[in-house]
Amino acid sequence: PPGVYDTFVYKMLMFLSYLSPCVLGEKGPVDMASLISSIIQHSSPRLRPVRHWDTTLTVQLDLRLYSILDVNEKEEKVSLHVLCTQRWKDEFLSWDPAEFSGLSHFTLPVSSVWTPDIIVREAVSVGRVEADAFVSVNSTGWVQHIEPLLLVLRCDLAMFHFPFDSQRCNLTFGPNLHTVEDVELVPERSAGAVLNASRQSIRHGEWELLSIRTYSFTETQGSHSYSRITFQVEMGRSSLFYVVNLIVPSGFVMLIDLAGFAIPVESAERIPFKVTLLLGYTVFLVLVNDLLPPFRENTPILGVYFVVCLAFLSLSVGESMILLAL
Repeated sequence: PPGVYDTFVYKMLMFLSYLSPCVLGEKGPVDMASLISSIIQHSSPRLRPVRHWDTTLTVQLDLRLYSILDVNEKEEKVSLHVLCTQRWKDEFLSWDPAEFSGLSHFTLPVSSVWTPDIIVREAVSVGRVEADAFVSVNSTGWVQHIEPLLLVLRCDLAMFHFPFDSQRCNLTFGPNLHTVEDVELVPERSAGAVLNASRQSIRHGEWELLSIRTYSFTETQGSHSYSRITFQVEMGRSSLFYVVNLIVPSGFVMLIDLAGFAIPVESAERIPFKVTLLLGYTVFLVLVNDLLPPFRENTPILGVYFVVCLAFLSLSVGESMILLAL
């Protein structure tokens, strides 16, 4: 009948209109969640992303130093703000963008994919700026994890040349459980590129970034070997504050003491003048005691300088008393 035939033709046209984007290659509305689900269905966040278990996964590691937050000389701790970047290839997350509506990359929560268990060996505490981190995945299978970290490092500080000292601290990255046969770390950039990128961020504060060196090695622990990368950060202290507030005033006191030798010995003002300088310098040392860092083995040069100045002031008072007695 004509009515039934018209209804059948209408339904066929509607069905072909829905199929036309796929048949003609035109872009239509796409459910991104379905596309991503079909891409990551073969990847497991609990297993290394390799098709053969004996394949070594290479992880490219990069570091950028944002700022030197604090250097605690008493506890020998250094606080740094760094940006850690990890890149590796997931063999189960590669696809052809033409078959997935042109989708070439997307982001996922860290918990959705496998990530290497990389730790910083010298870190006393690790603070993460982002509570919910994400990873970026592209069509070639490369996964990128960029994470800003607040690191508190245990660092052996050499305070002998204070305040003209420079300190070296190591950041050793490496897997906690995966051996070198499972995960191998390689630096993504050269040490010079890491240094240039970090210097653009560090432009203030008491400390200045001097150099960054990169070392790749294999560490043996028991019967297993682990891949390691060490970034050695060398930083120098800006000494102008200590020169103006400690060294220069102490030098002026010594000059005034030398000028006191021009006072005649028989004058009654010479010994009180020098005793006043000695007492004033002692009070000065008590006040600046908080500015001096604690030392364990070697006395800093600045501490030796203060002791020598105090000794000369004491000898000056003693010389004036001997001359007056004679």
